[in-house]
Amino acid sequence: MARIWKGQRSDSGNPYMVWGGPMTGGLESHYPATPPAPSRDPKLDPDPAYFVCVAGFTFEFWSVSQIEAALDFYRAKTHPSSRMPTWGEHDVTQRWYERLPMYLQENSKREKVVKALERALKEFG
Repeated sequence: MARIWKGQRSDSGNPYMVWGGPMTGGLESHYPATPPAPSRDPKLDPDPAYFVCVAGFTFEFWSVSQIEAALDFYRAKTHPSSRMPTWGEHDVTQRWYERLPMYLQENSKREKVVKALERALKEFG
């Protein structure tokens, strides 16, 4: 059973996942919800974060549109190519979905993630 809750944004500064990096790069045309830059000031960033813990992984979303983008990503069994020209370090050019653990894309886990994200969207949307 997935845990879903609303809370304060994490102090780690990563607006998409508790452990990963920001949701930016490359597939904005497919998954367009990029987060705003964090200011680290609760008076300037009063919006809550939405957390979804499923299959041993905790997602942190800063908006409902990010939940929708992740749900679109996990509903698809196959994804566009992740190849892109690199201009610098690989971690700088990684897209948000490349930082996700691969086990979340296995069919049984992917189905759990989709159900949890749909439930979160229904609750917060």
